[in-house]
Amino acid sequence: MELRLKIWHLAFPLFPRIIEVKRIVYRTGNFPKSWRESYQPPHWIIMPDTFPTLLRVNRESRQELSSLYHMEFDPIETRSLVPNLTFNPSVDTIFIHMRYKCRPLHLPRVFEQIFGADKVDTIKESLVHIAGNGRFWRPICGQREWIDYITEFQALEQITFVAESILNDGIHSGKFIGFEECSLEREEQPGLMVTLLAALKTTLGTPERRVGICKGAWKEF
Repeated sequence: MELRLKIWHLAFPLFPRIIEVKRIVYRTGNFPKSWRESYQPPHWIIMPDTFPTLLRVNRESRQELSSLYHMEFDPIETRSLVPNLTFNPSVDTIFIHMRYKCRPLHLPRVFEQIFGADKVDTIKESLVHIAGNGRFWRPICGQREWIDYITEFQALEQITFVAESILNDGIHSGKFIGFEECSLEREEQPGLMVTLLAALKTTLGTPERRVGICKGAWKEF
């Protein structure tokens, strides 16, 4: 029994998820003023690429590992497409997906909206992998204070640039299913992507913090 429980815990880091956190843009100008003042819509839609694999094995695995998914997203600013979604920042990847037509946000505010202001310090101490599209990373590379802010994430081991065409404004239909290998030679704007990747490696890359590139994958509903 004790050996089985140890095996569950050893296997837990081998099954990470990627959780897409996508910025929503509302056009509320034509809505009644009373509606705009009384209703606070979420600013982010959250979609994991998969259900936690080990929790589906049997009752013992669920009882032993469920508590490891202990972090929640902000209940007001976010809306999850999976009920009661929780995550483990030491294992799961957070993929922040910004719209290209959306103005850049103050970086600390992004993390406060997604996780809640009271949990940002915990995220800084434990989040291992942050991914983002070009619209997320490009403003960061150009501002020293935002570069410094990312370096406050003490546990961060991997930064991923998720390459995509700006022609679709970062809009993808269907369910997010994960990352794919990216070949820059086949992309529509390889020059811009190479430049941004180089900037990320220069400003945020260290021997302890790797910087890589990939593509996102979506499956039609």
